[in-house]
Amino acid sequence: MCVGRSNPSFERADVQTFTKKPNIITKAGDGTHNRNTSRQSAHYAWVLMAMSSYFTHGYIDDTMLEGIEVIDLVKIPDERGSFTEIMREDWNDFLKGERTMQSNLSISNPGMIRAWHRHVRGQFDIFVVIKGALKICAYNDIEERNSGELVEIVASGERPQAVKINGKFWHGTKCVSSVPSETVYYVTRLYERSNPDELRRPWNDITIVPKSINGNKHDPRVGNTWDWNYPPHK
Repeated sequence: MCVGRSNPSFERADVQTFTKKPNIITKAGDGTHNRNTSRQSAHYAWVLMAMSSYFTHGYIDDTMLEGIEVIDLVKIPDERGSFTEIMREDWNDFLKGERTMQSNLSISNPGMIRAWHRHVRGQFDIFVVIKGALKICAYNDIEERNSGELVEIVASGERPQAVKINGKFWHGTKCVSSVPSETVYYVTRLYERSNPDELRRPWNDITIVPKSINGNKHDPRVGNTWDWNYPPHK
């Protein structure tokens, strides 16, 4: 995976920047009214402004395959918990004109593999893992450019990200955490039960043999049938 482009101004904005309360006081009659509420409103206005700027010019990680990208989501903690925007229609740098039409929740038990399938009517899938960890892979054997490239991404609820997959490539997932993974995923086409846009092949298809993985031709898994259960340790 290529190195992403970051927004220097955002990197300098730490948690203290987001939690700083402007000195704003509202008056009601001859007394101060709802000072804390006003401060909170100003605080969240600042948070949303910062997030909007981040996604307009922020981090996008391009992969070797067209239409497969990853963005970091901004998790804002405070004394009550946290808040994270996971999808907005105006994230143009990420969506590139695509519009999400349906939202789904997928829960996978530890070790569960869901693969392989692809879409032929132009669908994109966007995965946001909110709990546990999920390995997301896409494989190209349909286009000459970067043929044999396999993209491997591990997304985790510990680091909120949105992972966009161009559905024309074969793709699948595996839960790699010790607890079930919970994934909210968005699709850019409505699912048609009577005529689903799904082409499938077995999860252990021996013809899926990557020539490179995330652009690395020296990965020890290159040249072998893809093994979802290949041990991660060296």
